Amino acid sequence: MSPHLLQRTTILGTGLIGGSFALALRKFTPDMHITGWDRPEPVHLAKSCGALDDAFSGELAPALASADLVYIALPIGVTLNLLPQIAKHCAPRALVTDACSTKLRIAQIAAELFRPEAGPLFLGGHPMAGRELSGFPHADANLFQNSPYALMGNAHESGDSRVSAFVKIIEKFGARPLWLSPQQHDNSVGLASHLPQLAAIALACPSLSPAPASAIRFASPAAPTPFGATSSSPTRRFSLSPSIFSPAASMNSANASTPATSKPTSTPPTNSTNSSAASDCLIVNY
Repeated sequence: MSPHLLQRTTILGTGLIGGSFALALRKFTPDMHITGWDRPEPVHLAKSCGALDDAFSGELAPALASADLVYIALPIGVTLNLLPQIAKHCAPRALVTDACSTKLRIAQIAAELFRPEAGPLFLGGHPMAGRELSGFPHADANLFQNSPYALMGNAHESGDSRVSAFVKIIEKFGARPLWLSPQQHDNSVGLASHLPQLAAIALACPSLSPAPASAIRFASPAAPTPFGATSSSPTRRFSLSPSIFSPAASMNSANASTPATSKPTSTPPTNSTNSSAASDCLIVNY
């Protein structure tokens, strides 16, 4: 299925991830019509830089009305609050996907709100890419290159033409689709990202007692986890805004201290060739 099945994209949140997604669409799918929705200042900045064709702020429904693809790049709490409106106002043909770093709660809410047989389809996602600096000024069209892109899938979704079209788009960005369940994802990210982030905060706080050598090793760039090495130095991780990290880590607190019991798979659940190599692992590069 051609990615041109998705011709009009609305991006909710035009910061680092949403802005990078818009710039990547501009670079790799130049015929895509791109709409942004956010607070007035960031969304108009993105439009003035040429990343967006249309910019909306305030009421959500007008931004969603004509979208084939809705890309949610908002903090997890905001995403959960807006999902009912998104499900209500999206066109039945639309694919809705998010970029939040924890998936289980979103998957549970989305399952209650979205009925793909009669309306828009929801596909949970998480680009395993980023940086410690937030906001559209730090957005980059190449942010997703050579990074795993986690997708929450099942047999029904992996066979849907909208999902196939979206996977082709992120592959154009240079990302490597990685299919797994929401629980597998949250277990993996808890170990490979959220726990190292907490360790980095502890190491960077001089008021705390010295951390044990095991914590220092786990927070170091070369420290292996069951899903690969953490990819950022402790000081770089400490630079991440608490407003970005705290809600996700709080929602995933159990998995930041509990070993994962199953490994992610780079193969979609059924009959799809849009996958990454079997050696792919989950890492986060803030």
